[in-house]
Amino acid sequence: MYQHTAIWRATTIVKAAHRQLDQPIGTILDLLSTEEFTPASVTEESVPGGLVRGSDSLPAPVQACDDDVDMSDTPDQRLLETLLDSWDRNNTILLNLLHALPEGGLEARAMQGSPSIAQLFTHICFVRLVFVLEDAPEFARDLPEEEWTVERDFGRITQMLNDSAKAVRDAVKGRVEAGRNMNLHYDHPILLLQHMIWHEGYHHGQMKLALKVAGRPMTDKEAGPVTWDVWMRKT
Repeated sequence: MYQHTAIWRATTIVKAAHRQLDQPIGTILDLLSTEEFTPASVTEESVPGGLVRGSDSLPAPVQACDDDVDMSDTPDQRLLETLLDSWDRNNTILLNLLHALPEGGLEARAMQGSPSIAQLFTHICFVRLVFVLEDAPEFARDLPEEEWTVERDFGRITQMLNDSAKAVRDAVKGRVEAGRNMNLHYDHPILLLQHMIWHEGYHHGQMKLALKVAGRPMTDKEAGPVTWDVWMRKT
């Protein structure tokens, strides 16, 4: 990561100097090709003519990588926390939908033979736990005996959603911070989050369709504050 950042800094300066001095890129590179020049040592002073502050200004100096560096406030760590926050919001939306269901809503189905809303919720929890088990087993939880359980206890479904969401969160955070790939799926651990959000959004739509078919539709006025607004509101 540090090497890539240093290269990016050098590229930023070369491009800016090219624009400001109106000299070919090759000339700029020749000016910088000294024995003292390394990507990590690039500063504004190392470019003839300097740089104009603004979009082309240098990023903050990069610290050397050692075991004592505090990673808690690096850009990569802040980005990871934002991605994890998106996962927390996704789970909050499912919880909000669960508790906004009308009486009898857990039994609603999109069509005969389709899973009920209760079964869709338990399926979501099961899928989360299966992928954690397969890809980051050190964060695995016990799997339910059945995938499509007809669970009618709102409190139990709430607990299942929260427990399985935490398992996914911990697995992604743990693997990213350890610099480890997932065991079986995904090119990057964060893709597990994206997969689950996509999967759960799909079933969210099925739940709302089931309510509509059952004659108990959730209006936009009802759904907005507990679903879309959770994504969009600024904290």
